[in-house]
Amino acid sequence: MAALIGHLSGFDGNSESWTCYQERLEQYFLVNEIDDEKKVPALLTLLGEKTYGLLRNLTSPDKPSTQSYDHLCELLNKHLNPKPLIIAERFRFHKRNQAAGESVNDYVTTLRKLAEHCDFQASLNDTLRDRLVCGLKDEHIQRKLLSMEDLSLKKAVETAVAMETATRDAAELQSLTASVNKVEKRKPSRRVEHRPRQKQATANSTGKQNGKCIHCGKDNHASFKCRFKNAICHACNAHGHIKSICLKARARDVHAMNNNDVPVMSINSVTKGSSRKITITPRDRRQTLTNGSRYGLSCFSDVKRRVPEVFLEMLHWISPHQC
Repeated sequence: MAALIGHLSGFDGNSESWTCYQERLEQYFLVNEIDDEKKVPALLTLLGEKTYGLLRNLTSPDKPSTQSYDHLCELLNKHLNPKPLIIAERFRFHKRNQAAGESVNDYVTTLRKLAEHCDFQASLNDTLRDRLVCGLKDEHIQRKLLSMEDLSLKKAVETAVAMETATRDAAELQSLTASVNKVEKRKPSRRVEHRPRQKQATANSTGKQNGKCIHCGKDNHASFKCRFKNAICHACNAHGHIKSICLKARARDVHAMNNNDVPVMSINSVTKGSSRKITITPRDRRQTLTNGSRYGLSCFSDVKRRVPEVFLEMLHWISPHQC
């Protein structure tokens, strides 16, 4: 015996109708050259347990094997596929509109299925055309179809599908164009250039600050070789620098110079002779002490205390109440 072509499982009413199953059964008999005498045994074998039990009840008290093939199919068709009410089927057909996201082709297929039991007969194509035009969701396509003369079902489907495709393609193109324009309008991000850091006003690899020692302020040696690196400042009592470069001491001097009660003189030139006489040329008392700061001469009282001979000479330049 030659091998059978194809495979036909048992009938399942949840997945297909009896009409569809019977059509597939006929094709199975035809392709495998099953003659009329073997159709009944083949049918009873292929139906499956549940459907065979149903058929046995329908033929009771006779057994299904005693009935003809056509009679068995008729019994199953009446039980599994009863004739629906035409008015109810037409009601469902005319209420069906295109759903959101449903294509025109899918909508036409659904309409054809609903019209199966509506008994439209010769008016089937015209009825399908009318339902298609009335049920379309896109009003633009709908208006186009309503304006066409001698509109047939085939022409209506072709026009609706073409316009639907054009609308979808245009929307995709616009979306792509908008995305490209959005990218072009973006401002280019600023590139951060990592430049080598300049020398800061801090101790560098040579231990100097702006070329000078951070402990004494001189520029003839490195900071780590300075003999004042462990010195204690007499102005702020901090370790690591001397009073001449102390920032706190300079701040106090500036504050003293801004005080009206403490007159300030500016030393224009300082000379030392063998007699250690110091000559001071007077300047505006509001000016900042420059060359004299190295000698610690920031006010008259300081001059009087540390350089008395200079103070006596300065008495010729100032009034007595300024000292």
